[in-house]
Amino acid sequence: MSIKVDDEGKLASFLDELERRLEGVDVEYGETLWKKYLRQPHGDLDEIERRRSETILNNDYFRVVKDWTSRVKDKFLAKRVRAVERHLLGERVEALPDIFVLRNRINEEHIKFRPVVSGREMDRTDILEMLRKDPDRSKRKAAWESFAELSRKIENDVKELVKKRNHNAKELGYQTYAEYSLTLDIIDKDDLLTLYEKLDRLSKPYFSAILEKIKKKLRIEHLEPWDISFAIDKFVKPPDEHFPKDQIIPKIKELVKSWGINTEELPILIKQADIPFGGLCFSIRIPTDVRIVSNPRDGHRFYVTLFHEYGHALHACFVKQRHYPLKLDVGCFSEGMATILQHFTSDPDWLRMNTPLTNEEITRFVKATKASLLLRLRNLMALSFFEFLTYENPEQDLNKLWSRTQAKYLFVSENETPQWAAQSIYTTHPIYFQNYILAEMIAAQTIRCLKEKYGQLLNNARIAEFLIQNYYGPGSSVDWPEKIEKATGRKLGAEALVQQLAI
Repeated sequence: MSIKVDDEGKLASFLDELERRLEGVDVEYGETLWKKYLRQPHGDLDEIERRRSETILNNDYFRVVKDWTSRVKDKFLAKRVRAVERHLLGERVEALPDIFVLRNRINEEHIKFRPVVSGREMDRTDILEMLRKDPDRSKRKAAWESFAELSRKIENDVKELVKKRNHNAKELGYQTYAEYSLTLDIIDKDDLLTLYEKLDRLSKPYFSAILEKIKKKLRIEHLEPWDISFAIDKFVKPPDEHFPKDQIIPKIKELVKSWGINTEELPILIKQADIPFGGLCFSIRIPTDVRIVSNPRDGHRFYVTLFHEYGHALHACFVKQRHYPLKLDVGCFSEGMATILQHFTSDPDWLRMNTPLTNEEITRFVKATKASLLLRLRNLMALSFFEFLTYENPEQDLNKLWSRTQAKYLFVSENETPQWAAQSIYTTHPIYFQNYILAEMIAAQTIRCLKEKYGQLLNNARIAEFLIQNYYGPGSSVDWPEKIEKATGRKLGAEALVQQLAI
């Protein structure tokens, strides 16, 4: 029996009930996934997703929303309808049973995988630390190759997932899943690729010069994939003891308190566990239940990770929208909010107040972190560009494509050892890497605006006021490009980021 909604009053009631269902099942899913990562007893993700898909894929719900999209007179109700439509459409592919069952099965392989190096089982954080710190090149190679086992095991499944996503996106009227995903996030693919070309062109001379210095210093003629993290770390080299892991959370809270926010009143729970990522923020129920899981060690990069995740949590805690779809910002904007807080881990004033580094060491370190950001951006472009090409033609030799793409952006030797499928984000968060690049742009433009407006960024309550009023509070009731333009006075561009990258 079809649903009849013949006036705006009934439409509002219909949306109330639909939003309640959407939020309820997402809360249950988030809590279950949280327990899964912590290796606690948990429910069946597939069963939860089946119930979730019943709502997402209900054609009567979708028809009502589509019918009302262009004819709602009440402005706020129109925003709700548009947000619900975008949410339903954006989840329509991932909610299909043949998609989520396969995705969850692959993700289970990621979660339980333990790389083995020289006969010793290790966790992922230890592997990444080896790649970053171990002076023995053969050991770094073994650490890098340890993910090949996982990639070989799941490669065919991930490729099948790509094909299924493409097939269902085409049924919705899009050429590929990548086009479908970018369009719903209000990102023009041609504009994005033009941005990649610009960043590639502008960053190449800086990055090339840095790597030449490093190769001479390390007496390496050709950089291999297992050399790059070690090489950049040798260039940056902030002593890990200056960034103790037991001080990460206190330092984050101290920064946020300097903006006039009482962190003890924030509903943020933080736990440690061995996970396939540097850190994860679970916005279980916005804005009242937010959780972070991480597995930190001593060192600056772990400060970067947890500042980033706490930035996500802070964003979620201050959303001021009552209706569920209006609480949800798109990926690039959410990552931008996290990157703003992350910025302070390399801010000279923050480093001066929170580490024993001398002014000379800080100057050298800030310059060196630009090299790390260059590596990060070029690596992200490689990961993202590879994914776009994969969705265009999943039948090509993806190990060869991965090797070529890595060589192009990172200036390493080509190596076709299976690696690409071991990137868990391709499974769990498809078409997502571009969000981190756009996030760096959002953060750079926002930081420049805040400095122009207020000068001092620490111990300044106006920073929190700006972020809450312009970015956090509105949620998706205002489209993300409009929020940035209103807040900074400029459309989002690469100028501030390019200026930040200049060494």
